[in-house]
Amino acid sequence: MLTELADDKLIHCRCTGDDKPDYDFEVIGATARVFCRTCGASREFPMGSALCADEFLNMDEIELS
Repeated sequence: MLTELADDKLIHCRCTGDDKPDYDFEVIGATARVFCRTCGASREFPMGSALCADEFLNMDEIELS
């Protein structure tokens, strides 16, 4: 899912100019954290329920800050 969004340039972070975004994610307890290794921008998503997980997996675009 993240790979598809990144390939379609639908994940946005603070990288500018020649910076190449490098996106990754980690799960910490009931939270998924999506982040850019290059600029450090991130966003946390609650995963404490099936509804939250479904919303996360069906996102069309992600804005990191």
